Amino acid sequence: MDPSPARSAWPRTLVAALAVVVAAAPARSAAADGLQALERAYREEMDSDIRLAVKRGLRYLVSVQSRTGAFSERFPVAVNALAGLAFLAAGYNGQVGPYTGSFDRCVTHLLSLQQTSGYFTDGQSRMYGHGFATLFIAELYGMDDQRDATLRDALVRAVRLIERSQSPDGGWDYEPIPASGSGDTSITVCQTMALRAARNLGIAVDPVVIGRAKGFILKAQSSDGGFYYRLNLGLMHQTSAFPRSAAGVCVLLSLGEYNTTAVERGFRYLLENHRSRSVFPFYADYYCTQAMFQAGRHYWRDYFRYVRSKLLSRQLENGSWKGGFGGPEQSTAMALIALQVPLRYLPIVER
Repeated sequence: MDPSPARSAWPRTLVAALAVVVAAAPARSAAADGLQALERAYREEMDSDIRLAVKRGLRYLVSVQSRTGAFSERFPVAVNALAGLAFLAAGYNGQVGPYTGSFDRCVTHLLSLQQTSGYFTDGQSRMYGHGFATLFIAELYGMDDQRDATLRDALVRAVRLIERSQSPDGGWDYEPIPASGSGDTSITVCQTMALRAARNLGIAVDPVVIGRAKGFILKAQSSDGGFYYRLNLGLMHQTSAFPRSAAGVCVLLSLGEYNTTAVERGFRYLLENHRSRSVFPFYADYYCTQAMFQAGRHYWRDYFRYVRSKLLSRQLENGSWKGGFGGPEQSTAMALIALQVPLRYLPIVER
């Protein structure tokens, strides 16, 4: 069974575009040819094996959700945000799909963990969790036809917290305290992606903050195209690693670095290193899949073939994936998001 909503097996953007073409031009056109190619690629990428894996993965998440709505007792902010994104990536929300109740509890619990300052916190997820939570609320708000005022208020307060907590070097660290002086590349990625999602919705984001974040990421790029952990470490510690480098390329793209030397070097690094072992494999797949989809062409085709095979072979009998900082719930959510990028439901992954 196709995991996308029953009312349409196609992404909403594709349905709308096809409707315009059909209504405006009965004769065959270049636009129609392009849309047919897009629809064909969509169907070929989301094959029956992926659809089954997604169905099993979502059922696993629902099965472990607590009565309070939490998918994880240790990292409820980060994991609820990622699980919510996994449902949105399938086209499911509180009104559409078979998991409306579970989705609503996920959102309600996440909102309950936001402080008046705007900080989403559970005491463990820290700014990682805040970045993922802000991104999820932005994606949910952007896909909500009614534009719920509660979601908007939560999103604006979360964005302001990110702006206030930027470190002097332009990055972000584990805690929302700018006085810490230095930023962590992977945490900076979470905040920058969230700011991009909010800005795409018309939420005001300080351009100075964006400019400083861009400067941080560019300085964090190594000569090999990968990305450092921090800017202020000694030379012996200034090494690239694949997970944060995949995240770094995502940030370059989100900041408008589409055809620059920096992003070309980043993609070259990803192509040369995506098969390397990593202690954060699902984090790496989550970001690399988004980056390669944005690149398109052979980047996307070759990488998705690889990551599809890898993820399908590692799914457990109960539908989960094992590993990750947040346990199988976090790993499962990230794997599901990566596998569903071809559906093009999440605004953040659209080209």
